[in-house]
Amino acid sequence: MGHNYGRVIVQNVSQSACQVEGVPRVAILDDSGKVIPSKTQGNVGVNACGDGSNRYLLKPGASAAVWTDTVSANYEENVCGTLMRMSLNGKSAVIRTIACGEKGTAVEVSLSGFVDPNACGSK
Repeated sequence: MGHNYGRVIVQNVSQSACQVEGVPRVAILDDSGKVIPSKTQGNVGVNACGDGSNRYLLKPGASAAVWTDTVSANYEENVCGTLMRMSLNGKSAVIRTIACGEKGTAVEVSLSGFVDPNACGSK
């Protein structure tokens, strides 16, 4: 069993400050875009150089990052997703990932709270 770590960056493109908070919602999708069962664990400080924050103020042009950790397992009968749909404040984006779980169980996804995208360096 292995882990795939990633970083999703959100940027404030407006002319005024805004605040992001909590943990984004996540859905794991197969190649056809169909949602597969997954279990999300949020705000656990995954690879986040700290615990992350429930609230993060973004000045105009500023960014925040959410670290992700998905399990990729070599089970005999596994179910894998190749896409992750992340939603925050009514907006969503789809990114590539590999997330696998044993047939009949949920794929595990862990997320950090929002952190400074430069705090840990890039991966």
